[in-house]
Amino acid sequence: MFRWYFYCFSRYLTFKGRASRAEYWSFTLINIVILFCLALFGGDIDAVLTSGDSIKTLVNPLAGQPELVSAISIINAAYSLLVICPVISVTIRRLHDRDHTGWWIWAQCIPILNVVLLIFLLLGSQRGPNQYGLRAPTSPSDIVPEGYMSPYGYFQAEDPSQHPYNNSNIYQRQPEQSYYRQPAPVQTNNYQNVGEGSVMDEMMKSNENADVQAGIDQGKAQTPAQPASKSSTHRPMGAEESSMVDYLKRLSRKK
Repeated sequence: MFRWYFYCFSRYLTFKGRASRAEYWSFTLINIVILFCLALFGGDIDAVLTSGDSIKTLVNPLAGQPELVSAISIINAAYSLLVICPVISVTIRRLHDRDHTGWWIWAQCIPILNVVLLIFLLLGSQRGPNQYGLRAPTSPSDIVPEGYMSPYGYFQAEDPSQHPYNNSNIYQRQPEQSYYRQPAPVQTNNYQNVGEGSVMDEMMKSNENADVQAGIDQGKAQTPAQPASKSSTHRPMGAEESSMVDYLKRLSRKK
């Protein structure tokens, strides 16, 4: 409670942001106790006797010390002036926490509206961000990033790196995504796509070696002006193929 008391004094002239119910009432109750004790020791509390006479109540040990009573009265007046600004600022922040404008603070001067103002101050914090801030600080050491309500309806922090919910990307605009389908990459007919050590890989490599030995360059296209000859389009037969052809010819002759 006392941490909230000193926290409100540290935000002496801060009228922006939000203040939780614990922050406001901790500061208010401590001020009430301090002002009551100063008024009691200073003889500033009036009392009415049963006979109808009006007197000022005073602590008995101070009855014979008017100089000390006067000093306490001066301290009471000075403290009352000192807490005016913190009381106004924390009240406005408390109204912001309920998403109400700070001009509601003048309702305490109107007999009926002061009850409505008291209800606002007693209610809990509004859930989620509003136009006055992301949330109220949960403790005096809690630092709430400042921001604003964007036209899209969500809260954007000025410094996303310091945002406590930075990983969720709730309060940041996502980059626009393109819905056009990208063309598929063109794959060239090379032999690297075939798995190494496969049968197809060995067959294609053997054909490629044979074509190279025959002097055929598959990577260059032949021009129409120079048509390729028949002999240049066929590679020579191997030993096994030529023996197979001879065997077939001998069979055909026997028939």
